[in-house]
Amino acid sequence: MFEHLVFLLLVVFLALLITYHSYEFRGSINTVCLVIISGGIGALVEFLGVLSGGYYYGTLPIALVIFLTGFGWIANVLIAFHLTIVILNIEYNKPLRLFESLKISLAAGLIGVIYDLFTDPVATAIGLWSWRTKGFWFGVPLQNFIGWFFLISISIFCYHIALSLSSKPLMKILYSIILAIIGSVAVFFGLLIASILI
Repeated sequence: MFEHLVFLLLVVFLALLITYHSYEFRGSINTVCLVIISGGIGALVEFLGVLSGGYYYGTLPIALVIFLTGFGWIANVLIAFHLTIVILNIEYNKPLRLFESLKISLAAGLIGVIYDLFTDPVATAIGLWSWRTKGFWFGVPLQNFIGWFFLISISIFCYHIALSLSSKPLMKILYSIILAIIGSVAVFFGLLIASILI
């Protein structure tokens, strides 16, 4: 349990570093919106995933796990987003059209899945979480990777929508909260449909 807690605290530290990086390039309001959406969607989807019995997290209390995994998703989404912007050579604060936002969102989802192909098997092997059913990729089920793709893609797309709906900072934040809830439902039902089809 001690090792798991240390690992999760390191994830929080990474999320804070990445958030500071975002602040330097995107400014405070845009970073707050991105953190609300990525952390909100991530925490809600983790809560629904554990609640549905698809997987579970060792012996840590579920409330602590959900809180800390929200930070993990902030780090995962921001890393995938940044890598996508660098790879596609896109300006940070350039206004984007709908198609460009969709392209960045899908590319970031794919980059996040590639990243997770290495991290999830290690986390599973050291017992950070356990799957109800073993999967094809070192024990990790396919639905996990589909979830990563959905979660990262939808988070970044919701972020672009929140920024495009208003130029007022408080309205951007309000839209981010609403889109985090809508996005988490979209990810959860997307995963539900994918699990039925697979």
